[in-house]
Amino acid sequence: MYVVMVDGAFVRNAGGNIAWSHNHFQTAESLSAKERALFNLYLVVDAQPELLPTQKWGEHTYKINGNSVTRTWNPVDKTADELAAEYAASIPQEVTMRQARLALLGAGMLASVEAAINGMVEPNRTAALIEWEYSNAVLRKGPMVQMLAPTLGLSAAQIDGLFAVAATL
Repeated sequence: MYVVMVDGAFVRNAGGNIAWSHNHFQTAESLSAKERALFNLYLVVDAQPELLPTQKWGEHTYKINGNSVTRTWNPVDKTADELAAEYAASIPQEVTMRQARLALLGAGMLASVEAAINGMVEPNRTAALIEWEYSNAVLRKGPMVQMLAPTLGLSAAQIDGLFAVAATL
């Protein structure tokens, strides 16, 4: 990729063909170094530092180095809202019943779930038993999870953790 630089400042990307005259076009790659200098064209060399998970790409800077330009991408911190949205998007909203049971087993909670269901009052007990025994999937925001979470003393973050683990099983 080539860019047009004037007095050390970025002007525009130089994509496509360069017009020599009304009916003469050439690509920037096909021009000699001297011809590219006439048009203030510089080959771009990208310099990208490692991004931390809490960062995103911000503005970039250009520095002329002979016949090329180093474009440095500058990381900036993500906002709290961006981080929260990424976290929410990373939590599965549905897992299979097999995955859910294996995650609960791994957390030492499988027997507690069965006891909590059996301790419910009707008609919630029967509805939860039907869900537990015959559903193919468990929904993060589903009624069974919402009914069982308080009984099991699970916070929203703990439920998210169980769903994240379950999705890997």
